[in-house]
Amino acid sequence: MLDDLQFGVFGPLTIRRNGRAVEIPQAKHRVLVAALLLRANRPVTSEELMQQLWGNDPPPTARKTLQGYIARLRKVLGAEVVVSRASGYAIVTDGDRLDLDRFNHALRQAETVDDPAERARLFRSAMDEAGGTPLVDVPSEYLRQGDGAALVERWLNATENWADAEMAVGRHAEVLPRLRALVSEHPFRESAWSRLMKALYQAGRQAEALGTYQEARRVLADELGVDPGQELRAAHRQILAGPAADEGDGSGSPRPSTRSATRSLPSPSRRASPSSPVRTSSPG
Repeated sequence: MLDDLQFGVFGPLTIRRNGRAVEIPQAKHRVLVAALLLRANRPVTSEELMQQLWGNDPPPTARKTLQGYIARLRKVLGAEVVVSRASGYAIVTDGDRLDLDRFNHALRQAETVDDPAERARLFRSAMDEAGGTPLVDVPSEYLRQGDGAALVERWLNATENWADAEMAVGRHAEVLPRLRALVSEHPFRESAWSRLMKALYQAGRQAEALGTYQEARRVLADELGVDPGQELRAAHRQILAGPAADEGDGSGSPRPSTRSATRSLPSPSRRASPSSPVRTSSPG
């Protein structure tokens, strides 16, 4: 049954067999599938899975209920796909059946290439595999703040690096739709706002770029009570200075900031990270 399965964690969680959607309507089952797919081919302990499912307050029957969920997934996906390991459970997949594996492969290639055109092409391939923010329909705060949070941050950084690579080869207008979606979904990520400003400016839309800065400034002030950080202010100054400011590197676009200079501020409603996982007996 493995040969005809495809898995996706970007955007809504998806499973397809022979091109047809495999429905996983139960929310807890989707959480379980997502947790296993984020570590595909590696075991996830029962304790970790129970925390993803129930947080720090699992029911007394949590382990037995988890075993029941696993049994149901095996009926849907196959016993050779959802397997038991000494320390827990795993989903077995191979080749290019998981969009996350294809994304990571293209991303690793892009990150090692110096040629601007090839770098842009490889980042484009990586983003083609990432259909949107990961795990958008998986209702697990613990998963979102653990493995899910690491994946979202990797996807965000990849999206920004993709925009930098495309702008380096003159594709400023092409990055605008995705960057607009990015700031809409992550309005406190200043590095995304600065790239949107730069893309607009280099696409010949200086007034819109300056308006974008004001919009970002309002969002940060109204929602977080802070002023724009160094990266946003630098982009704003460069746009105000006009074409003369771009002559330093000859690229026609400001040099991208290093990741260490990026400021991504948390939502004011974001809760603190959950406490340590629950501990129970060994997996059954």
